[in-house]
Amino acid sequence: MSASTLARLAERAEDPAPFLIFLERRWSRRDLWLAAAAAAPGLADLPLENDRPIGLLLPNLPAAVVALLACWLAGRTAAPVDGRQSMASLHAWAETTAPAAIITLDLASVFERARAISDRSPPCPLIVMPMAAELSLLKRLISPWLRGGGTAKRPDGVPLVTWDALAAVATTDQASGELSVLLENGDSWQAAPEAPWPAGTTGLLACPLSEACALNALLTAWSGGSQLVLSPRLDARSLAKVRKTARPDVEVGAAAP
Repeated sequence: MSASTLARLAERAEDPAPFLIFLERRWSRRDLWLAAAAAAPGLADLPLENDRPIGLLLPNLPAAVVALLACWLAGRTAAPVDGRQSMASLHAWAETTAPAAIITLDLASVFERARAISDRSPPCPLIVMPMAAELSLLKRLISPWLRGGGTAKRPDGVPLVTWDALAAVATTDQASGELSVLLENGDSWQAAPEAPWPAGTTGLLACPLSEACALNALLTAWSGGSQLVLSPRLDARSLAKVRKTARPDVEVGAAAP
């Protein structure tokens, strides 16, 4: 993947306008870029095999975009996976992809699936992002995701790195790399020719970031003046609720059956 594409992303990295919409919160390109750039040096410094990709087992959340950007800035290949699949399919993905580490969420329902496929010999380290950071203070208090023990507990014997620990690594070097993504089918993603949506357009991402159409939509929206709406749940009922609230002009992908 050409580093020139990453340079084009960097050109819009200072844009303070809202870019990602999730629930009642908005993230700008600058918010996402700064969060990714803060963690990229720590990610690059982890003692991981350079020829193996970093797995991303994350729902469609701003955190997933931050993790993707951090991999690119750290010069690592990202390998997003659709965590809604059966455990048998996820184990098959892990065997084929052989990720050097897996970035996941501390939400128990997501974390436990990542932990199950990381339990290999040698164990695959887990890099854990906080779900609470995706939510407003009110949502943190009332969210059904976080009530009643929804946050995962750190298991014994599993190599684990927190996202905050990555961002705490001090460095004077600016990490940079190429936009390299390994898709679930084993193909390397190639960015589609840019055809940005008109400025002011709002697009709903209705497929997981493990699909090429979602990655292309991300670059298209980033390069133009448009916005992306995210929904971590991609079933028809959840997407219908998001459509009603966000009223998107464009939709990418379709609900899973």
